[in-house]
Amino acid sequence: MSKSAYSFLIKNKNNSPLLALIYDQWKKGESLEINELAHKAYLSKSSITRYFQTAGFDGFKEFKYILQNENISSVAPETSFNDYAFEEEIMIQPILVTSKLNGLEVYNQAISWLENAGCNYILGVGGNLSVCFEFRVRLERLGFQTSYFSDVHNMFVSLTRAKASDLLWVFSYSGETPEILHLTKEAKNHDLKIIAITRSGNNSLSQLADLCFQIDDSENLVRLLAFKSRIAMTYVIYKLIAMVIEQKSEFYHQRLTANIY
Repeated sequence: MSKSAYSFLIKNKNNSPLLALIYDQWKKGESLEINELAHKAYLSKSSITRYFQTAGFDGFKEFKYILQNENISSVAPETSFNDYAFEEEIMIQPILVTSKLNGLEVYNQAISWLENAGCNYILGVGGNLSVCFEFRVRLERLGFQTSYFSDVHNMFVSLTRAKASDLLWVFSYSGETPEILHLTKEAKNHDLKIIAITRSGNNSLSQLADLCFQIDDSENLVRLLAFKSRIAMTYVIYKLIAMVIEQKSEFYHQRLTANIY
């Protein structure tokens, strides 16, 4: 079985001050140089080397290389269920990171466009379909008109009837999915405003969008479960909906009460 530095780190970081330090610096994208770690942990370099040798690595150098190069999306999380590391890594951290990437001005601009839109087109494929469907349901319950199809061709047909007063919401973690980019360009041809929910940093989708919600980008682009990106996207839409309701609380509470099934 191949070694996993990530699994070892997640499993043991709460029981080792050295691993806790490494985890903190790794999450922040800071240096993992052994000299700096030795200084901060009050340990010698040889002590750090022996620690990782005892753990089954050739030394700290091999541990660091594996940690920085392995595909953590393919690492089974069973090693972290007992100490809440799974919840921290997969659920809490993506939300905290995403919350710092988007100021209230982004939400307020999106809400302004939402409230003035004729129809809200919602676009996503693959694993993001569950987020799209949830967003559609939340908007419909508040009385907003939506158009959403899980089939890309049907979504394209729907967009050909779009008007400049409509709004397109695009969910794509990579921001590079060909079908997503093709339909987004179709929406631009109809002069729709485009709001993207995508990973932080520059990508093709963010360049096409008029407004962008950036989400935590720590998930590998080659994803098996896509937990973190969906958690982050769902957080964005829930916060957005909560802010919409708060601005006209009595009006929306009456509307929500009227459509309880």
